[in-house]
Amino acid sequence: SHHLRMDRPTSQDDGDEDNDEESSEKMIPTFKPNYFYKAEQQQNQSSTSMAAFLKNGPLSSFKKLKKWKQNGSPMVVIVCISALRAVSILKQVSSLNVRCAKLFAKHMHVLEQRELLKSNAYGIAVGTPNRLLKLLESEGGEGEGRLSLKHTELVIIDGHEDRKRFTVCTLNDTAPDLASFLQKGVFPELARRDNIKIAMF
Repeated sequence: SHHLRMDRPTSQDDGDEDNDEESSEKMIPTFKPNYFYKAEQQQNQSSTSMAAFLKNGPLSSFKKLKKWKQNGSPMVVIVCISALRAVSILKQVSSLNVRCAKLFAKHMHVLEQRELLKSNAYGIAVGTPNRLLKLLESEGGEGEGRLSLKHTELVIIDGHEDRKRFTVCTLNDTAPDLASFLQKGVFPELARRDNIKIAMF
């Protein structure tokens, strides 16, 4: 079975008044090993570029990445600690000649990004948790210019450390938004289908 197991407190006494409170508590999705991409061999991040990482196995088809046709739903979404790091990643993947969406706060308003997602197909999207979350939660119906993960095949959490040794997973400014992005955008897709993975870079 490929369903998420949802954990929440259980009550011994069904007649207990606290029952309603318990059932309304947020249910926590459970990570499963098969949700993650497992590299054939360990790669040293400091000496491996994102382009090399993408070429070496996590994608179902590199040709598919180059010819990606799903508007608003990139094949690969890369989550970075900052706009500065996102720019660095964009430089690393430029050699792949794949159309990339810049989904972070510098230089572009969220409305512009919504319009670009609505009318274009991007093989790769590079962004920060807060902006990705905002685009995911944008008003408008299905496919109406917001970021969708309906067809996304790979979500990469970039583990780059900043000067103070924080990563996107540990920095107070990014960790809560990353958790929300995973819970609202990624987990429903992991539960729904087998052809999406999370990768740590």
